[in-house]
Amino acid sequence: MKKKRLAAGLLVLAAIGLFVYFRPLPLADTLNGSDQLLVLLEQTTIENGKPHMEVSQYDRLTPEQQDLIRALFADATYHRTLHTPFSDGSTRKLSDRVAYVHTFDENAWVATVYFSEAGELSANYRTHRLNDASQLMEELAKICQ
Repeated sequence: MKKKRLAAGLLVLAAIGLFVYFRPLPLADTLNGSDQLLVLLEQTTIENGKPHMEVSQYDRLTPEQQDLIRALFADATYHRTLHTPFSDGSTRKLSDRVAYVHTFDENAWVATVYFSEAGELSANYRTHRLNDASQLMEELAKICQ
């Protein structure tokens, strides 16, 4: 009887651990501690058989635009994956569109968060899963323009 209770207890603890590990994490936390944002939107295409990369740099965002980006990130979540603890922040899924959000505090770089349209997000030197990445990228582009 004790073995059954112990096994049941371990199963409950494992279920709780998995629930906590895979819970949605607020994307807004990736922008904490920063005064200024810089956004790069990158799109790669093939034109006449040659690769072409278009990069839109938004380094002069108004305070209102930065607040809108923070609000956009406040409404989004990301998730850890089985690969997250073993990752180094590099992404494996290729995509023709990538967004980079660099955060700065006064004159010092704080961090960079980037995500691809394929749904991979790099934050805090780990790779995560981001649902609705293409929609988030579209909204981010609208705010920056």
